[in-house]
Amino acid sequence: IGVLPGTRDEYVVIGAHYDHLGLGKRKALAPENVGQIHNGADDNASGTAGMLSLAAQLSGSSEVVGPAAVDSLRGSVPNSGRLTPANQEPGLVFIAFAGEELGLLGSSAFVSRPSIPLGKIRAMVNLDMIGRSDGAVYIGGVGTATEFREWLDGLKGQTPLTLSYADTPQAPSDHLAFAGEKIPVLFFFSGLHPDYHQPSDDREKIDQFRALEILDLVEAVTRRLVQPRQPVHFVETDSSSALLGASFGSPVFGVVSEPSWEADGVLVTGVKASSPAFAAGLRRGDIIVGCDGEAVMDRLDLVEHLKQPDAGIATSHPLLVVRGEEILTLVLSGN
Repeated sequence: IGVLPGTRDEYVVIGAHYDHLGLGKRKALAPENVGQIHNGADDNASGTAGMLSLAAQLSGSSEVVGPAAVDSLRGSVPNSGRLTPANQEPGLVFIAFAGEELGLLGSSAFVSRPSIPLGKIRAMVNLDMIGRSDGAVYIGGVGTATEFREWLDGLKGQTPLTLSYADTPQAPSDHLAFAGEKIPVLFFFSGLHPDYHQPSDDREKIDQFRALEILDLVEAVTRRLVQPRQPVHFVETDSSSALLGASFGSPVFGVVSEPSWEADGVLVTGVKASSPAFAAGLRRGDIIVGCDGEAVMDRLDLVEHLKQPDAGIATSHPLLVVRGEEILTLVLSGN
């Protein structure tokens, strides 16, 4: 965690996860590649390097991140040098999260035991996979604050990138932990590709020029967020809670779980109203220990069941649930 103090006891969080899959024993998309090193250049060395570059840029640090020839190309969106008390009210908190691939463990731990009061966080910006843009950038969470869409629309003419919005913060990355605490979030993402969760996600495939264009955009948004007397009003969206989802673009079933739970199974800490989990009868305090007739050891196991190739809106999943001294079978369905 790094902090760039402001003039007010309020903060904007810039985050990126630095973990990946290691040898691919969990979450690798090609079983034949298990045992090979998965470096995760895009997922998410790109976002981590971007966060560090922003920290250097906004603080005026001489420790420029990245090759000087590349950094000299920054500037597709006009910005205005290092932040000073005259143009920065809230402080900036830069966080490199661990355990994202295991179920948002680092960001969930932060919001569970925050080093700054959550009520003093004006917004959170998440960088996850920004290194493989084809000229476009996906921005999630645009609907979590009334101001975000207008700001981004105002930047469209100043960036070569095509901006694609989603109002909800539904992609399963670290911003979800903050959205679940009613904090406005923005999630910057350059898109999936065939090297996702493969050993081939390596640095020679990163388009650093496009990544810098995305960083210019993120920097412009960040400067707007820290302006004096700049209100940011949270808006609840359909998936603002820190929900356990299956994968990018797949159904979110409405389970809020405890990331620090150390026993077997998944401890349910909340159930979103009108969700499939609510319809199935899941309650706060339930422990999910089985799904589809197989044991569920942790959150990752459950996610893997919910994202099987045939899973979808019409798929049902029998859950084995411990509720107090009872053992129940509940059926989770997208219908």
